[in-house]
Amino acid sequence: MRRRLQSGTRISRGIRSQLPSPAFYLLLVLSLMLTPASQAETKPVFRFHMPTEPSSIDPALLVSSDASYFLINVMRGLYTYHESEGLKPEGAQSCAFETPRRISCRLKKDRKWSDGTDVVADDYVRAFRRLVTPTARSLSVELLKRVKNAVEIHAGKMAADQLGVRAQGSHRLIFDFESRDQDFLYKLTHSVLVPVKSEKFPKREDSAQTVVNGPYKVASWTPGRRIRLEPNSRYEGFEARPPVEILMIDDDQTALNLYDQGELTFLRRLPATYIGRYKTKPDFIQIPVARFDYIGFGEELRHLPDLRAALSMSVDYGEIAKILEGSQRGGCPGISEKLLNPLTCLEFNPQLAREKFAKLSEETRTKRFRMTFSKLGGDDIKKTAEWFQAQWKKNLGFHVELEQVEQGVHIHTLKTKPPPIFRKGMHLERPTCLAALETFAAGGPENFLKIEDPRLEAIIKDLANTTSAEAKRKLCSQGVARLIDENRLIPLGRASFTLLVNPQFTGWSLNEMNQLNLAGLKTRVPSEKKKP
Repeated sequence: MRRRLQSGTRISRGIRSQLPSPAFYLLLVLSLMLTPASQAETKPVFRFHMPTEPSSIDPALLVSSDASYFLINVMRGLYTYHESEGLKPEGAQSCAFETPRRISCRLKKDRKWSDGTDVVADDYVRAFRRLVTPTARSLSVELLKRVKNAVEIHAGKMAADQLGVRAQGSHRLIFDFESRDQDFLYKLTHSVLVPVKSEKFPKREDSAQTVVNGPYKVASWTPGRRIRLEPNSRYEGFEARPPVEILMIDDDQTALNLYDQGELTFLRRLPATYIGRYKTKPDFIQIPVARFDYIGFGEELRHLPDLRAALSMSVDYGEIAKILEGSQRGGCPGISEKLLNPLTCLEFNPQLAREKFAKLSEETRTKRFRMTFSKLGGDDIKKTAEWFQAQWKKNLGFHVELEQVEQGVHIHTLKTKPPPIFRKGMHLERPTCLAALETFAAGGPENFLKIEDPRLEAIIKDLANTTSAEAKRKLCSQGVARLIDENRLIPLGRASFTLLVNPQFTGWSLNEMNQLNLAGLKTRVPSEKKKP
């Protein structure tokens, strides 16, 4: 059962994080104290952490949103996206549809590489061609899949120079498409879709040699420990920009301890357990995030619609806010409510849930199905899984066994043989409904639910082609309703990034796609004390 609500209610949830590790914290603090800085600091350092270290400075090897915290500040594409200002030209002067299947971009003529040479259209062509080669990662191909010949090139059926991306002179770039892609300008904000000066990239420890075009360049990279960034003198405003340091810390409790000690100045995710303690402090910030996290039902439940319906209706979605501080109502789609009309959510109906459950065979009712979830999200993810487990036991007498696994194992299992019940976090690379619904398109690389719904396919196609904002909202609601009505998943609601940021630093921005932009980073100048 679902309920339709009018758009306008703000929904947020604290970001997921990991469990404490006191021993690791002590070791790390000792390491920081005993390791000398590579150079004397003349300005305060903007210091944050990443749980997963990038494998390279090469944008084509980007595998997680964590890596974009680093890459977006050393490499810049045609556009950036700002939470309140929307799309902002970066390397582009402007981009526009000349026809429904062609975009023409004029490049800014003042954009330079860190070696002083001009950023030109051929640098983009070079980059995009290498992103669709047969050895390229699926993420790159997904972003460019509607560009002419991209899919055929990735399949090894055509040469890379047949890609529908070409230069006209040094400062004009043309994109030709197989079919219209209304979201393409949003895709151009992604950390993967940036120009490259050379197709060869050094080892991580030698990354300071890399020619970049972002506001920062690599000063040094100590694998497994830290990346030090310094302002790029070829990028505007470099004199006011403080140095940046990124520490590799995979434990949220350790990161919080370091923030409290003043070692970190930007804590990128505060565990939900601590929100109550910090939410009244001036450095506490929450920013809505573009996600579509969900509880999914695998192949074993495909032919058990009454069980899926019972599980979906036997959960008191309003209670989750009591379990996780800062969380909001589950059962609603995680995308922004402004993209939907109406807002469609699952409803708690224990009586009907028990009636559905009673129709099942005794074997099904008493079987202990397995529910898996990733260790990557830490304690918050585990608490959510335990809450669903308790709700199903309390309201249905249904028992599930929980299994927390490593992220790599979790994704591999979802791709090969999805478990009966699983939790999937779904980061969106652009702030649109199409980004969410395309995930569930037939044959999609992350369609772990194996959905093949002709009506949903038609909605996705219409959403990709329409230019009307209101039509998009209605189509979005129809698409979400298809997923909810069939009880193929339980959406987990709107989430937020929960941050702690030292007020000494200003000018940074974090958008809903988890892109940290430090181009405008500044150190706040203390106000002068009045003389007595």
